[in-house]
Amino acid sequence: MSSHFKYLGSIIQKDGEIASDVNHRIHASWLKWRSETGVLCDRNIPLWLKGKFYRTDIRPALLYDTEYWAIKRDHAQKMSVAEMHMLRWMCGNTRREGEK
Repeated sequence: MSSHFKYLGSIIQKDGEIASDVNHRIHASWLKWRSETGVLCDRNIPLWLKGKFYRTDIRPALLYDTEYWAIKRDHAQKMSVAEMHMLRWMCGNTRREGEK
């Protein structure tokens, strides 16, 4: 028998943990990101417009149905890392450029 199942878009685990659901939300946001890469990585589109697009299209995919989570620090960190990676990519920056 499986230790988790999908219900209304969320991953429910037998032990009550949300690790699978966190991973699922991150994966869903990356899928959305990849489908919109043409807009988000286009250097001809102003950064403010990309930010607005990100807030209305990508972030909701990441945060969908998370308001009831009893989130742990490592889950929040994992979601934050994914979001920062997307934002840096959208701006055309890398972590190495920030270290200079």
